Amino acid sequence: MNKLIFSLIGVFLILNLAKGQDNFKIGNEEFLKGNYAKAIEYYSLDIDKSPSYSAYYNRGSAYSNLEKFNDAISDFTQAIKLEPDSAKAYYQRGCTYDNLKRYNESVKDYTEAIQLNPDFDSYCNRGYAYIHLKKYTEAISDYTKANELKPYNAGPYYCLGYTYLELKDYSKAEINQKKCLELDPKCFQAMINLSLLYYEKQNYDDSKKWMINAFGVDVRLSRGIEAIKLFENDGSLYYSDDKNDELEKIFDMLND
Repeated sequence: MNKLIFSLIGVFLILNLAKGQDNFKIGNEEFLKGNYAKAIEYYSLDIDKSPSYSAYYNRGSAYSNLEKFNDAISDFTQAIKLEPDSAKAYYQRGCTYDNLKRYNESVKDYTEAIQLNPDFDSYCNRGYAYIHLKKYTEAISDYTKANELKPYNAGPYYCLGYTYLELKDYSKAEINQKKCLELDPKCFQAMINLSLLYYEKQNYDDSKKWMINAFGVDVRLSRGIEAIKLFENDGSLYYSDDKNDELEKIFDMLND
């Protein structure tokens, strides 16, 4: 699965540079350079010498960046065993489960993270997992809570708009997508969803208008079928496959 608009692998690197932890320190330096495979080598040496929460957590983060998600889960699990109250480790393991489309397990981890530290990212990502599970009421609850925590962040409004669109509640979908655009006028995902919304309502003039607006923000959209592939490959845009048929019809409509 690809990344959400809220980065699913937003790594919180632990910089514990205590004296005597040379391998760990070098691992961090390699990680920050983007040399994740080399970082793993040094974290592994540190773990062999003295297993620690920090080394397991950071090695798990390196594995995530290399998309070795099963290895990452193993390391985050070890980190949790060493520090059961680590909200960050539960959050990162939840992100990793998302990447493997194991949404029931990611929901459990985000719930643990929220119980330990109720923060914006955990609510947003649990909402994302709920959407994939078609638990729309729960998703709405999580995105509403995220809005309370960061009322000037456009992301949750976009996701609420999408969720209401799935529920065919066009009024609330429109309100939330337009609120998203108030906060982020260049959010072409919201423009696309408004185009879909008006298309479903058979308001084709407004559907065309919002699709054209989206073209002006992201030139990739003007390439028709390539845009469909873009949507298919980006989990931040659409969560259900049936949207692609509607998008194709909108592109056809624009070419009439």
